[in-house]
Amino acid sequence: MTVYEGVLSCYLFAMREFNSSFAEIDNLDLETLLDLISVYDKINDNTSNKKK
Repeated sequence: MTVYEGVLSCYLFAMREFNSSFAEIDNLDLETLLDLISVYDKINDNTSNKKK
C-alpha cells in the first residue's frame, strides 16, 4: 500500500465512522485525524470487550 492509499483509506474510514463529509475530514490536520481514529479504536475495543 502506498502512502497515498493509506491516507485515503483513513479519510474513507473517518467519513464513514464519523458521518462526515470529505471536506470536513480534509480540513483536519492529518495528525489530528490519526489521533481521532486511534481514540475511536480504543473506545470500540473497550466496548466490544464489555459485551463478551
